[in-house]
Amino acid sequence: MTEREPWGFWATCGLGLCVAFAFVLCQAAVMGVFLGAELLQDPGIEATAYLAELDTDGFFIAVATCVCAAAGTALTVLFARLRGWTAGRYLALGGVERPVLAKWLVGTVAAVLAVDLLNAWFGRPLVPRFVEDAYATAVFPALFWFAFVVAAPVFEELFFRGFLYLGLQRALSRFAHADAGAVLLTSAAFGACHSRYRGADIVSALGLGLLLGAARWRTGSTRVTLAMHILVNGVSVVETAML
Repeated sequence: MTEREPWGFWATCGLGLCVAFAFVLCQAAVMGVFLGAELLQDPGIEATAYLAELDTDGFFIAVATCVCAAAGTALTVLFARLRGWTAGRYLALGGVERPVLAKWLVGTVAAVLAVDLLNAWFGRPLVPRFVEDAYATAVFPALFWFAFVVAAPVFEELFFRGFLYLGLQRALSRFAHADAGAVLLTSAAFGACHSRYRGADIVSALGLGLLLGAARWRTGSTRVTLAMHILVNGVSVVETAML
């Protein structure tokens, strides 16, 4: 297949919405399976109340995250391949030198520490409340760890800093500061997808998006942003487990 120009602005946005829609459909399907299994055990349960409880059920969140991330990643790779590119090249999976990776990981640790210190200063919990509640009901902690530390970062980095970033950056290339525009747009989308967060946690999500976007811009590699994202989520789960 001949390599063509990356998807344009509207195509990138449209295909991005397709991925988001598929993600929602997968989540609804997993929710339906959980509800069906519960109804088999207790036909008299209140379905609406049970579905509301799933919002903070760690086992459901872990399973749904793994399934939805797998589907979203598969679609992201497919849409990249449809332009004739290898997935690795379109999604910027090329490596960087170790000192460069180390610099960004050190910066990530510094950012996480700064956020934790601010949370402690203002008397806020280290991790969002829903993460704490979810971990307490995870049933299989290993699955929760995998979903939160591996599956979610892989999908989000390939989608936001890989697929969306390239399409938006190329579409904005006629303007000055195209990379900065791509960073801002993908960070906004990243923050919007973390609607479970509230208040200052939303600001933290946006800040993380900007940091990851800056790393994608400066290094040209989602392998770096993936390592950073795994580190951030890993620290969050460790902090949750220690509470």
